[in-house]
Amino acid sequence: MKKSGTIVRFDLTRGFGFIRSPASSADTFFHLRDWRDALAPRTGLDVAFDEIHVGGKGSRAIAVHAVAS
Repeated sequence: MKKSGTIVRFDLTRGFGFIRSPASSADTFFHLRDWRDALAPRTGLDVAFDEIHVGGKGSRAIAVHAVAS
C-alpha cells in the first residue's frame, strides 16, 4: 500500500533518513538504496513510499520517491 509523508531527517554521509507520515505513529526508516528518484533526498521533501516491517526493527520505507507538494 502506498503511503505519503515528509522526510524529517536525512544523513547523506550515512545513507539513510526518516519519513514522518500522518498514517503512522512512528517515523519510518529509509535507506538511500531504496530511493527511486532523480531528485536527491533532503529534509522537508514530500515523498510517497511502500512500507514493509522488518523483524523487531520496525517499519521501513521502500520504493521512495518525491511527489509534487
